[in-house]
Amino acid sequence: MTAIRCPKCGHPRQPEATVPDTECPACGVIYAKAQAAPAPREHRPIIYADRPARGGAGLGTWLLLAALVAGGALLAQRKLHASHTPDAVAGADDIDPEASAIPTDALRAFAARVQARDVVMYSTTECVYCGQAKGWLAQNGFAFTECNMSVERRCEDEYRAYGANGTPFLLVRGQQMREGFDVHQFLRILKATDGKA
Repeated sequence: MTAIRCPKCGHPRQPEATVPDTECPACGVIYAKAQAAPAPREHRPIIYADRPARGGAGLGTWLLLAALVAGGALLAQRKLHASHTPDAVAGADDIDPEASAIPTDALRAFAARVQARDVVMYSTTECVYCGQAKGWLAQNGFAFTECNMSVERRCEDEYRAYGANGTPFLLVRGQQMREGFDVHQFLRILKATDGKA
């Protein structure tokens, strides 16, 4: 029987080796994973013997390219128009605050109806969770007002007046989120107060 030689380190496998037969006892590599990858195939251009070689793109290529660009522009215009029709505007009923995943379009349409004065976030500059909350709000198109206690004394005074004890502390249409930022609670408050602010 011929000893197996590791493709990575070159160690010959001995019959008394205690590791599985698929593994090198010296370096621990799995033999099948260390096998050399096949050499990449050489790219060769296709040459048509019956066509004369020509430089640059021909008229047909330019016409095809122009048609593709025009078609793409038309599709983009139709999509933009469709997103502004009354049927395409998502309502508060289109989102489920308890869902683990909410369609981005419905969430953004819902967010478009929220004004910066509807959501006030009390934060500090060094608060990591504040940064995460601000990132989620911005990413999903929610307008909000930030009151940074590290920057403005007024914000700290307001924060203390609410009896808050952690950041981020949010007021969502007048309702307090005392346990930090929770997406589901945030959406529940907005949905319950939709059209009342």
